[in-house]
Amino acid sequence: MLTLYKILSFIIMPISYFVLVCIFMAMPMAFANPQILLGLAFMICLFLYSFFSFRFNSRAVIGNNPVKSNLKDWIKINSYVTFFQQVMLFISIIFILTNQSSVETQFRATYNQMEAMQSSNLNLTYSQFIQFLMGFFKFILIISAIYITHIILTWRLLRAYREYFTL
Repeated sequence: MLTLYKILSFIIMPISYFVLVCIFMAMPMAFANPQILLGLAFMICLFLYSFFSFRFNSRAVIGNNPVKSNLKDWIKINSYVTFFQQVMLFISIIFILTNQSSVETQFRATYNQMEAMQSSNLNLTYSQFIQFLMGFFKFILIISAIYITHIILTWRLLRAYREYFTL
């Protein structure tokens, strides 16, 4: 369990730094359009969960050093939000991948919009567009499964390493 947790921790860190860049890029849009704030809040929680769980992993699990007790609170709060977000994302992508025919009209409309916005011919056929989308969805599904697994392992380790939260 510890080896898997360490591996997953090192996998999610580059992802969380990419999310951090997206957060900074989305902030001006969020202040201009308040509807984006909820998505931005989810992204911030994902980054904070990744950061604090990595700190817990490196200091308590790997380093066997005591950590501040508020670190456990930061991890728990952000893990609940991130877990909810990732489960909803996982379920949505499973639905899209298994019921591609039911979302076909939306994919076709999106492709037609892309085609209409191009001043010249679009160098992407509809089948290539669908192939790209399905590949992207599968990639996000894997990332979501990694986060869900990592969060469940974190919850178990928080209980197992509770004596390290002493400072």
